[in-house]
Amino acid sequence: MINPIITLAVVNFFPQRGEVEKNAARIGGYIRAAGRRGADLVLFPELALTGYCDEKDTPLAEKMQVKNACSLEDGPVLALRRAAEEAGVYALFGAPEKAGETVYNAAFVCCPDGRALTYRKLHPFAEENRWCSPGDSPLLLDTPFGKMGMGICHDTYSFPELPRYYAAQGAKLYLNLTALSSINTWDDFYRTTLQSLVIQTGMFVASANLCGSDLSCNFPGSSLVMGPSLGWIMGKEYPYCHVYAGGVGCFEQEMFLATIDLSRALPGVFAENPATGRPDFRPERYAAWYGELAGNRKEGAAR
Repeated sequence: MINPIITLAVVNFFPQRGEVEKNAARIGGYIRAAGRRGADLVLFPELALTGYCDEKDTPLAEKMQVKNACSLEDGPVLALRRAAEEAGVYALFGAPEKAGETVYNAAFVCCPDGRALTYRKLHPFAEENRWCSPGDSPLLLDTPFGKMGMGICHDTYSFPELPRYYAAQGAKLYLNLTALSSINTWDDFYRTTLQSLVIQTGMFVASANLCGSDLSCNFPGSSLVMGPSLGWIMGKEYPYCHVYAGGVGCFEQEMFLATIDLSRALPGVFAENPATGRPDFRPERYAAWYGELAGNRKEGAAR
């Protein structure tokens, strides 16, 4: 039986660079606090366990992210798995994941029943490619509150294929772990891309961003919970999207909570159109187009 009422917590988090034990202790503190405040799920930013920025002239083996990469069975992660289980919450945080000799920019998912999963960022951004490999698979969580999908930063803002895949699979909530720095018009970019995600997919969005400074990067926080507007559903002159907690301009290290009803996610183009008896969404056509693109790319690489 699905219970669509969920309390979400999103955290503006300021990690101490390379201090995994200290960061894990603070993340654990937020997990326990989220549980005490009635949260069902708490979301932390991209690379919250280590800090984000890359030192481009550092050899690969000496890079901070590579030296601190960990697995689901390493000590700090095991401690956070126990914290999530004891608090009875889902806890998601960003960390570099080590799998054999390969390192990924990953989201670690700690479940209230003690299980743990990882999502590996499909599209590493710019300098991240110096230290991590791209992941290959989406991760759709099946929870008592409904289905949830996730992406990490560049996945979310530049590749609408991922959230649309989740929405087509029945996801009601999209979880965005991000490390968006305060350069140029970051606020318009952040707000607009997340609003577009809500409008195009009908899903709710929870987004957690870093705050503070890491080397040359300044991070503005602005973690938020956003979703379809009830006013729009009622046909009134209200914005399509509503921010339920946090938002652009919330810069300090802080946790924001919102209780939302995931049954109000909109099926949109993924639902049956009564005029045709089928959804407007046409994945078979897109598969043919992308297959053509993939073939061209493979042919070009061979040449």
